[in-house]
Amino acid sequence: MKKALTYLIAYSAWTVGFRLIALTLITYFLMASGAKFQEISDTFAANEIGVIGLSSLLFVCLMRWLNPLTSTTREEIFSPHRFEKRFGPGFLQGATLGLALTLVFLLVGIYRYDGFFMQPDTPALGFLNLALRTMALGALVYCEEFLFRRKILGHLKARLPDVQAVLLTALFYCAVKACQFHLGFMHILTLFLAATALGLRANEEGDFTKSAGQWAGLLIVCHALLSLPIFGNEVQGVLLVKYRIGADADLGTPRFLTGGSGGPLSSFLLQLILTIDVLRNVFKNKKILLNRQLQEERFQ
Repeated sequence: MKKALTYLIAYSAWTVGFRLIALTLITYFLMASGAKFQEISDTFAANEIGVIGLSSLLFVCLMRWLNPLTSTTREEIFSPHRFEKRFGPGFLQGATLGLALTLVFLLVGIYRYDGFFMQPDTPALGFLNLALRTMALGALVYCEEFLFRRKILGHLKARLPDVQAVLLTALFYCAVKACQFHLGFMHILTLFLAATALGLRANEEGDFTKSAGQWAGLLIVCHALLSLPIFGNEVQGVLLVKYRIGADADLGTPRFLTGGSGGPLSSFLLQLILTIDVLRNVFKNKKILLNRQLQEERFQ
């Protein structure tokens, strides 16, 4: 338990400190050119995912460099075999879910398709910016899945029953996300359900790689490919898919179902899918997860 809390506190402090350093540097350079505070805020918001992604990557690298103090090896973080056999299929599953949700919302008229944003004549800087943002998002997901679903969950399972460890890890994950981004209640609820589902899957398979692929696939497709907002951040991706502003008045409850302008992570429909996945995993592994005798024998 102490090691899990140590990782949580260290990563939270690292994230907050990294954000402050990035904001300080952006403010310093933009103030020198006479930029207004709104411009500074917009610039930081546009690069927020990149900053947090770099922060998580450097934190995991630091954990590796501090081995054996942190008991973190390179093979534990990444191996080509696990990446190919687990991350790849998981990524396809998450990407399929993101595409399916978007297609449903397009067909019922809640989303609108505005065509390709990335064109052959788009400046190279635009492609580079999108590529860097995609890599930052992928690094953020992979590194945090390693930290939460491998390190923190592993230490909590040594002291707590599996269900309690998974739920507590999900709460820790949401607390960190609240420090990283400005999120509403629906967003936090989705993240809690997603973290619970990912934790149950990692617990079942004994590895975080597939769950990392599923989460990365969903977020990258929705954000980098379809230009939908996540974590309160918007970006112009490869395709332009937008929430239809007049849909609230026309259809009554589409904002609640889709998340509206808040993006798919505020969607009740996604929350429902995640809830079903959580219940399915609990039912599938109920003999282990809910059997108190088996749990107690593990701690003896």
